[in-house]
Amino acid sequence: TSKLCNMPHVSGDEAQGLAPFLLSEVQYKRVRDKEVNACYEAFHSWLSAFYFFSVISDQVARTAQELERQEALLRKLNGQEELSRSKSAPALSPREKGQVVPKVEA
Repeated sequence: TSKLCNMPHVSGDEAQGLAPFLLSEVQYKRVRDKEVNACYEAFHSWLSAFYFFSVISDQVARTAQELERQEALLRKLNGQEELSRSKSAPALSPREKGQVVPKVEA
């Protein structure tokens, strides 16, 4: 997995070239040599992982930017909500806010 992550990925468009091979229903014809079969299975698994990694890595930057935009909007809305609440609603006492107020003995 670390080799896959450290390898330069191809663009999602370039990775699409692997899709027909990966999605084909053509079954690999197993041979007597078990090492050949194991190599094919490992190669097929690696190509699948490389394909998905390449497709997803193209989306990371866009998703991160969209997440930043949404978080900024949420912060802005939360700030405006606090401002509008303080202007329109009377201030709550500590007891109304649910805070414990110690009794003062006279």
